[in-house]
Amino acid sequence: MCEWGEDEEEATDPLALEAERALSIEEVVKALLQGLGEDHESVRNWWLVLVYDIVQSISSFEPIFSVIGYKQKAKDIVQGALFPEAGLNSGVDHAGGVGGLVVVHDINLFSYCESCLLPFSIKCHVGYVPSGGRVVGLSKLSRVADVFARRFQDPKRLASEVCAALHNSINPAGVAVSL
Repeated sequence: MCEWGEDEEEATDPLALEAERALSIEEVVKALLQGLGEDHESVRNWWLVLVYDIVQSISSFEPIFSVIGYKQKAKDIVQGALFPEAGLNSGVDHAGGVGGLVVVHDINLFSYCESCLLPFSIKCHVGYVPSGGRVVGLSKLSRVADVFARRFQDPKRLASEVCAALHNSINPAGVAVSL
């Protein structure tokens, strides 16, 4: 295999990408601690453990900063969860809620503010009007909202991002998100 092909293979290796990501997080954490006045030259054991713990927290699936939403896309979540709407072929007008609003309410979301890194929790309500005779599974609405909450987030922008993602991935007649 040519040298170019080997580089391409390395770039798509998930373990190599994760190791590269962890290294870049480690460099940022070290720079932050140095900026706060910590002497990294003394290489105290607690300092190395702190850097390691922070990198692990940010990188793992149960982190202090739960930001796994960057690894997920709304379209991937709803792609396999679109189903034919009940009642369309029965000849009964508006049977099974055909053409009605589908709502999931009281979704508890937890995130971190992108400007100050302070945590916040919020209740989210998601509704949409199906189109094309297809509906998405109810749990997927809350999962899409959770994807955006699991990123550093501006609380004022969260609703519009969830709304836009649902609009682009399921093509409904309308979407509403309330926080």
